[in-house]
Amino acid sequence: FYLMAPSVIARTFPRVMFLYWGGMRYAFGLMAMWCIIKFLKNQRPGWILSAGIITSLGLLTSVEIGIYSLAGIMTALLVAWFLKVYEQRIILKAAGIYFLGVGIGISPWILYSLTQHAFIPYISDTLTVVFKMQKIIDPHAVSTYPHNLSESLVAMLSPFSTNFRQMTPCYLYLAALVYLCWRFKKHVFSQIETCLLALTVYGFIMYNTAFRSLWSSQFEMALMPEKILYFFLGEMLILLVWSHRERWWPKFPGGIQAKNAILCFFLLSLFISSTACAVTRFNQRFFAFQFMSTVLQGKSTSSLKYYSGMNKKILNIERAQGILVPSGQAEEIEAMVDFLKTHSAPQDIIVMFPEMGAYNFLADRPFLGKFPITTFSWFDDRWYDEFLKQLKNDRARYIFVQKQLPKNWKVVYFSWKTNQYKYDQIMSVIQKDYVLNAETPLCYIYARRNPAANFNIP
Repeated sequence: FYLMAPSVIARTFPRVMFLYWGGMRYAFGLMAMWCIIKFLKNQRPGWILSAGIITSLGLLTSVEIGIYSLAGIMTALLVAWFLKVYEQRIILKAAGIYFLGVGIGISPWILYSLTQHAFIPYISDTLTVVFKMQKIIDPHAVSTYPHNLSESLVAMLSPFSTNFRQMTPCYLYLAALVYLCWRFKKHVFSQIETCLLALTVYGFIMYNTAFRSLWSSQFEMALMPEKILYFFLGEMLILLVWSHRERWWPKFPGGIQAKNAILCFFLLSLFISSTACAVTRFNQRFFAFQFMSTVLQGKSTSSLKYYSGMNKKILNIERAQGILVPSGQAEEIEAMVDFLKTHSAPQDIIVMFPEMGAYNFLADRPFLGKFPITTFSWFDDRWYDEFLKQLKNDRARYIFVQKQLPKNWKVVYFSWKTNQYKYDQIMSVIQKDYVLNAETPLCYIYARRNPAANFNIP
């Protein structure tokens, strides 16, 4: 455990999760696994109830994490039922308490969403995103990864494959499967194997679905269960070898001291590699560790400050007061907010095209359609038709259009011809019904054609 914990943290908690996106959803999944493991070891109802509540939190935070947890926990309970690891009444009671916990966690949200007439739309929107996202966004266009069984096998078996390194966890999951099958064949499938099964199913499903963002932090986070399994299986292997040393040792050449020395060398290498890797990655990923290391070495900590070596500025707008950002970004945001504050009213609809939904919040202006990010409407033709109809009929007061799209944006989206069509159709409406009125450093600002309006460029 003392080797596993720092290694898991170092290898799977990238610094980016603290800056740009929420890794808390993975914490919910791991907490649910911890609770089910505690229950499987001591059968206390409070642990399985907690697992259910935490699963519901995962469902509400990121639906996939809730599904992974549910799959791992229910698989463990079902296998324990069929193999009679526990009395069947204990399993039935546990399943009931687990779903009670899920209900306790999710019922306040269900009641609230029903009162707001949002429950059915939420379910519909979630299903739309889950089943259609890969048909709208194509990360495979810019990130090489295996997307079918044959490509996965090639990547797994060929060290020269681009994705061989990402496929190596498959060997560990295969090892876990072999271990579980071996214990089953020996008729010694116990509580420990049931715990291992829950974590294996949870981790393997997460690992597979993480391939859609193979080169991102999401994939690293999805390897948390795999790292835990690695240390568990390693420990089981060491204990197995040690318990049979008197029977196995004589079969190998060399004296008993030499053989013990080899085992000690292996354990020492495992300790050093795990510790050294953890320390190295802590120094790369965690500010607190970097700060302590720098101070202890007597060096200046100025290089650790945000945007060190870059021109930066503190924002001076109402909704982001005091936030430090790069100077170029500050100029863009302040120019956008100042323009809208001067030339629009709080109720005026503003479109940020194609993916600048945060601007609506920063400027405190409503957006058009269901989402502040326009491309979200592409997930469903009904959403898109509704957006386009509003764009034509209601006509937003202003439309901000990025001068230069992010790198690979067109590759990711325009790999699907329907996205190219929708993008061109929106730009056609903008050019027909709107006129270029002003610009910020990064955006063109289009105003609706209205002869009565007299807009002044700031």
